[in-house]
Amino acid sequence: MIYEQLINLDEDFSALRNTPIIANDLDIITQEGQERLNALLLLRQEGDSLSTVPSCDKGHLVGGQYEGVICPECGTEVQAALERPLESQLWIRPPTGITTLINPAAFTILCREFTYDGFDIIYWFCDPSYAPRSTIPPRFQLIDRYGFQRGINYFHANFDQIVGALRECGLYTPSGPTGLDIFDWIDLCRNEIFCTHLPMPSRSGFVVEKAGKRACLDTSITKCIDALRMIVTADAGIMPATLYRKQVRVAKALRTLSNYYFTFFKDTLGGKGGAFRKHVYGGRTHFSARAVITSICERHKLDDLYMPWGLSVQVLRLHLKNRLMKMGVSPREMHQMLSFATNNYEPTIDELFKWLVANSTNGRLPCLFQRNPTLGRGSAQNLWVPKIKTDVRDPSFSMSPLALKAPNADFDGDEMNYLLAIDKEMTFRLERLSPHLYAMDLATPRKLSGYLQMPSPIVSTISNWLDHPNQYS
Repeated sequence: MIYEQLINLDEDFSALRNTPIIANDLDIITQEGQERLNALLLLRQEGDSLSTVPSCDKGHLVGGQYEGVICPECGTEVQAALERPLESQLWIRPPTGITTLINPAAFTILCREFTYDGFDIIYWFCDPSYAPRSTIPPRFQLIDRYGFQRGINYFHANFDQIVGALRECGLYTPSGPTGLDIFDWIDLCRNEIFCTHLPMPSRSGFVVEKAGKRACLDTSITKCIDALRMIVTADAGIMPATLYRKQVRVAKALRTLSNYYFTFFKDTLGGKGGAFRKHVYGGRTHFSARAVITSICERHKLDDLYMPWGLSVQVLRLHLKNRLMKMGVSPREMHQMLSFATNNYEPTIDELFKWLVANSTNGRLPCLFQRNPTLGRGSAQNLWVPKIKTDVRDPSFSMSPLALKAPNADFDGDEMNYLLAIDKEMTFRLERLSPHLYAMDLATPRKLSGYLQMPSPIVSTISNWLDHPNQYS
């Protein structure tokens, strides 16, 4: 089982560059205080462009002459918007009488791993008012002999004893090879589980976009604001809450924050449409392309791949510019020539393509050709490009029909991914993916693998030709 490494929030609090703002010290009862809190939590963005002029968070000091200066009004450093660190200046401390807070990431892991038959044991200990909808498992009655009490203060003071009792009674979800990964993780991150200061998410992630009379806001932000108010208002009012009510509020706020962070990392960042897939590992790799595949109809090798003209101009653009520069072509002429050649045949570019192919390893351009999902042998293959097609109306890769079975592809509109091998080291490493290496079956000695099967359309074509040779002459 793989767990995330926890951050020591107390160390982060001590290492802040600017003086942090403690939400507990703010007046959020009055309308003016609530507006100030919203200004600390939300980043308002008007229009379609982001200003690059350095300013403080509130806009009291604006201009390059103030860059690096601490604003006396809001206490923030004057910086350009794109250079501001993604750290929160708004922090929460426990209400009076509460000894600690819990890292939301740690709270999520603990609640998940110590849930037995749908019963959240950790939350039961932290929130003395928690009454689960489901029946308390009979096995949980074994914990009664230890005489544990409920409440976040008691949970913090007796954390090691409670965890030991849950392990002894088997009230946890087994994980990892030994089933005890959660206890190894607790030993590793023991000092990061509890904290005395908890940050609110950076306002850079809480953006209110305003265009004209309409304003847009992510509704999930309200969960964090509600959690903040639950903790901050515990000491507010004419009649402060009792210790019991404070522990209930803090436990509910921690659960709300942990749910928000879990949803944020799971969907907003790590989901299929999340930021990681969109902007990091889901982005287009350099020297790569994607296009429909068609068949090579002429005499060819098993590992041959023909590239389309327009796509090759873009993938090999850097190589073409290098050769054109050595030929004395000016940057403007170079740009015009490549722009024209993207959709039109250009004799000079054709000659450069032939030169690049002829001067490559074995007289062919090495590449990685792959079809998603890459699950079995041959779904990613090391192919070679002996020529680039000159018909600008043909935007497809052409490959051997004998190489279709391994990636489970066919010529009915399937697309495949192309990655150019840009140096000898990469070419050497790709050799392990050559088509001839999956010719033999791994399970049966001296047997050909099923990845070299000839597709049915090819068999039918050969059969028809053998039966009626004169028809195809």
